[in-house]
Amino acid sequence: MSPINLVVQGSLLLLVFTVGLQGRFYDFLLVIRQPRLFLSGVLVVNVIVPIVAVLIVFLFPIALMTKAGLIAMAIAPMAPFLPGKMLKTGAGHEFAVGLYATLIVTAILIVPASIWAVGAFTHREVDLPVGALAWFVFTTVLLPLLAGMLVARLWPAIAPRLAKIGTIAAYVVLVPVVLFLLVKSGGELAGLLGDGTLAAIIITVLIGMVAGHALGGPEPVTRLAMSQAAVTRHPGIAGLIVQANGVDKAAMLAVILFLLVSLVLSTLYGKWILPRDAAAAARANGELQK
Repeated sequence: MSPINLVVQGSLLLLVFTVGLQGRFYDFLLVIRQPRLFLSGVLVVNVIVPIVAVLIVFLFPIALMTKAGLIAMAIAPMAPFLPGKMLKTGAGHEFAVGLYATLIVTAILIVPASIWAVGAFTHREVDLPVGALAWFVFTTVLLPLLAGMLVARLWPAIAPRLAKIGTIAAYVVLVPVVLFLLVKSGGELAGLLGDGTLAAIIITVLIGMVAGHALGGPEPVTRLAMSQAAVTRHPGIAGLIVQANGVDKAAMLAVILFLLVSLVLSTLYGKWILPRDAAAAARANGELQK
């Protein structure tokens, strides 16, 4: 593994650890405590977005390897920095950490099933060993997440401060590396802007956010959080899919572009929709009190 990959992986592990510091072990019980939201998350993240992506990419004259990267990203759920985004929008740790933890665990079975379905639909042989995915999820998500929860359980007084310091440290390291990679591959990424790739990503992300908002429950913060969960996909799992099927660099460039577009659009969506939802809720409460 190259030094840059080590830095990126270390920063992402630290982010997951900080999420654990803000969570509790019972967050894994979201499937029992809030089954409707859990099932909505499964539907939005693992069904709607992948189906939309598969249908959309075949409407544009996109190169085959680029299509593979976009579909891989649409299948790969829950990026490591997603819970932090959901917590910042005001979602409770039970929902943010619980949805992340439960959906990333169920991904061990759902992602290979989704890959099989895509292969059957496209009449191509596509594969991802369940063992490789399970090991990836265990080492990069469950271990740091559970370690953070254990620290929070043993030393609850210092856990919030550790989470803040860890998050800042992770982004201080991660952001310059990401910017370097963007500058290095900027010309190649620009080549994806005129062939329909960007349009396909934007349409997929917008539909995913609308679906997440619609199925996120009655609370504005959970609607926004669900929309973020729908479109903030895991580039590491997408990379596993790409590597397992011998796809070339063009697919990884599509993964990077999907990640960037989803981050920008979900941030803008949050800044637009959350104040509107909060104002609507305030008006409704005012009318009830009259």
